[in-house]
Amino acid sequence: MPPPPPRPLLIASLGNPPPYTHTLHSAGHTVLSSLASHLSLPPFTRSRLLSNGLVTPPFPPLGSKPTTTTTTTPPYTLYQSPTQMNISGPTLAKTWHAYLRSLASLSLSMPGEEEGSRSRSSSSRARLIVVHDELEESLGRVQVRRGGASARGHRGVRSCVESLRGGGVVQQGGAEGQNKIKGGGEGGFIRIGIGIGRCQSREPEDVARFVLRGMEGWERERVEKAAKEVARLLE
Repeated sequence: MPPPPPRPLLIASLGNPPPYTHTLHSAGHTVLSSLASHLSLPPFTRSRLLSNGLVTPPFPPLGSKPTTTTTTTPPYTLYQSPTQMNISGPTLAKTWHAYLRSLASLSLSMPGEEEGSRSRSSSSRARLIVVHDELEESLGRVQVRRGGASARGHRGVRSCVESLRGGGVVQQGGAEGQNKIKGGGEGGFIRIGIGIGRCQSREPEDVARFVLRGMEGWERERVEKAAKEVARLLE
């Protein structure tokens, strides 16, 4: 029997649109851009189908004709959310469902499977990975959590969890520090937090200024290096 096709992954980053693109709060976008370069993926393009977010040419190609494939090419689709961080949930949920519908229109299943089982095979195996900044973690540190784990005060993450809840996408709770994101498990929703350091003050206004300030060169370099760890987790 031929090996099963690789698991489809929608890797989505959270952040803010200009003029806050290169801030600590948009570290997820920074890591995703670095990851695309590390994986030698094509440039990002805007996708009307996926909520006008920036997307690498996805795998499988959206809009292509049904085909059976056993390719070992990693089916990564990198997606940068176009929505303001704190209200990113509805856009991400809409994008995820559009992605699943696209998979369902393709035959990403093992040769010999019946036609009716193909969409179930591809969409049920797909996994959503959300990359976001993580306050209170050391700069550039990569932290993996189940989707339903505590948002730890992150309003963008909370928005996503609330929007994705239901339909089996979000599982309650979840272990911290998972070191594998492509294996089995329920729900198909994983979070990758990228550490952005700690604000000395706990005052909300000071924290907001901290996360929304532009990254300095050395900070950006440290955050970009986290892409290598993320790539290792995807292997």
